[in-house]
Amino acid sequence: MSWVGNIEFDDEGYPVDDRYEFDFEDNNSCESEVWWHITDKNDWYTHSFIDLRVMEVL
Repeated sequence: MSWVGNIEFDDEGYPVDDRYEFDFEDNNSCESEVWWHITDKNDWYTHSFIDLRVMEVL
């Protein structure tokens, strides 16, 4: 369970409340790496950085 689950997002995927800083790379073009970073501006220690990378195992 993540604290991010309690945040309300709008229809375009951004937090409704301005107290959160949200940045992402998720262009759905079959890239090998996507990420979502969200931080509470009132408490910089409350943050989540989710990075996904597709890697081929040889």
